Amino acid sequence: MGVRFCDFQDVSYQFTHRAASALIEARRFGASTAVMLIHSFSENSEGFSDYAKFAALFGIKAFPNKAYFAKRIDDIDLYFAWVSEKRASQGLS
Repeated sequence: MGVRFCDFQDVSYQFTHRAASALIEARRFGASTAVMLIHSFSENSEGFSDYAKFAALFGIKAFPNKAYFAKRIDDIDLYFAWVSEKRASQGLS
């Protein structure tokens, strides 16, 4: 699956920047895997719809708290994940 530059015009640049940063750092350290991990502290998943829109560019139907293989770029496997947590006051410790 190819992703074109124009596909990114309607998504937040932060996701593109974070994915690129993950790839750059993986290459710098000689890693074969890169992960763009978004840790949300929002109690109402604010911003998740933007993340899901970005992930959809790679053919991913995203859900919170799950990692997805996005694409192999050169020799690096890129994964995406959005994680969130419930606070102890919401019944989880």
